[in-house]
Amino acid sequence: MRRKKLLAMALASVLLAGLLAGCAGTERSRESTAAFQSKAESLRAAALSDQVREQLEENPAGEAGYAVFFSVCDGENRASVYSGTGETLDAAWAAGEQAAEKALKKGGPFPLWLKADLVYVSAALSADALKGIGEVFGAGCFRYGLAFDPAYETALLEAELNTAGIYDYENGGVDLERLNAYLEETGRAPLASLPESYTAFQCAGWLCGEEGGVSQLSLDELSYGRREFPAVDGNTAAALALDGAEYLAAQVQEDGSVLLPGGEPLSIPRHTEVLSAMIQGYRLHPSETLAKSIDRSADWLVSQIAYTEQDIGFLLDNGEITLEDSALSIIALADCAGASENMAYLPACQALGSGILSLLDSSTGTFTHVLDASDLSRKEQFRSAQWDGMGVTALCRLYGMTEDPLWLWAAQQVLDRMLTKEPAQYGDLWTACAVREITKYVQDRTDYFTFALKNLQGGLAAIYSAQGTEPAGLEMLMISYETYHKMLDAGYSIDGFAPELLLEVISTRVQRQLDGYLFPEFAMYFAQPQKVLGAFMTREDGLCISSDGICRNIASYYLYSANYDRLLADGLSGTTG
Repeated sequence: MRRKKLLAMALASVLLAGLLAGCAGTERSRESTAAFQSKAESLRAAALSDQVREQLEENPAGEAGYAVFFSVCDGENRASVYSGTGETLDAAWAAGEQAAEKALKKGGPFPLWLKADLVYVSAALSADALKGIGEVFGAGCFRYGLAFDPAYETALLEAELNTAGIYDYENGGVDLERLNAYLEETGRAPLASLPESYTAFQCAGWLCGEEGGVSQLSLDELSYGRREFPAVDGNTAAALALDGAEYLAAQVQEDGSVLLPGGEPLSIPRHTEVLSAMIQGYRLHPSETLAKSIDRSADWLVSQIAYTEQDIGFLLDNGEITLEDSALSIIALADCAGASENMAYLPACQALGSGILSLLDSSTGTFTHVLDASDLSRKEQFRSAQWDGMGVTALCRLYGMTEDPLWLWAAQQVLDRMLTKEPAQYGDLWTACAVREITKYVQDRTDYFTFALKNLQGGLAAIYSAQGTEPAGLEMLMISYETYHKMLDAGYSIDGFAPELLLEVISTRVQRQLDGYLFPEFAMYFAQPQKVLGAFMTREDGLCISSDGICRNIASYYLYSANYDRLLADGLSGTTG
């Protein structure tokens, strides 16, 4: 009898726990449903306005009539997408709402972000035509959703297809294996085979964010799917740079190394760039979180320096000693000193500077780029033209820290040699950095400023014609813009140089690079949205999120923000995003 009583009590406890869990689940479902209904109503007011109805053609989804998608994301997991079709826009909206609410009542995600998409244009697309997307559009750049049947029973948004790697840009067409894995992950039925014909479509979209505000999303070909901005002003640029810096700070480990997607610690050059980028964020907003990440990553970098008996410092990198490693490390540690006014890293910078001097042939102004770490013998005389600019920049930063004329003299030896080369050889970001740094201290050399303008003019056309989110262009433009103003301040003539073109290209790149920022409306389709929110991707590289790309974007928007008032005074316009 006692055993039966104990079993009965145990069973009652299990049932009670189940009931309590069921009640909690029911309460969460109610909260999710209520939040969805509230946000959906806000979206309805924008998406089903008279203006939208007037611009929407009849049956934009083809045979399906009208199609509406609701993307529901809790911020932690990939968005769940629910759709509906109908003979009218209102019917399609109601069907989509009903599908979403049904899922939420069963325990679907809480709608931290809710996005509504209305199909506004569609066309039949053969499987053969789709095979050419890689050649025609480039990786990540086919900006169309796909319906796999005329009724839109299986239909995926562009963001779903690209973030899940379902578009096969290398081989062309759709990757059936990835498609089915995604469909199964999201609770939808897999396909036995791919159709001979698809319906490709684009949507007009709106996002309701955490606080309930609604953002209209762009229909422009390049900025398709991200929120529209009235203007990319200095405050917006500063916020973007700070977001990127805080994202990087979250990747700094306890030992100071930095991990990004993939799990391996960054190489020394990429680590130094992250350190400099976080410092730029700290200058915008000196938070304790950023400060701690900066200190840890700087200490890690210093711990990697090896010293000779003569106290010459080198960084050992996969059996090599490179000019790049030493130069970028000096620049990053000098940034630390400048931000904190703490000169604790000066001895390390001087030791690395001595290492750079040991790579310099002062009679020719030529660096040896790579040494064999085992015996310090020369391994490669030359590897990259950009490394010369890095070396000059680092030597100038050392001069700024110490006022020791040795560093400036060495920097001039190298730059004087660079001036004798064809401009095309040095038309890059680091050449622009080198000239900007050296003209802080040497302003009686007309040829330095002339070289800076030639370097800029050589890159303007290529930067202006670039349609993608590749970030280096804006940073180079802003660095050159600062040198241009030094030239004006020094009283030099700028005959033959058109600053209006420079301002126009800056305005264009500010907008294009914005398309690589991971706002919630695109981050929500990644597997772990909060882990990519605030980062930058390079769409043309298959939506790649790389430390280098993030750092270049941070530097770009940081410099744009710092120079914004002067840009306006010079006549900057066209910064609408």
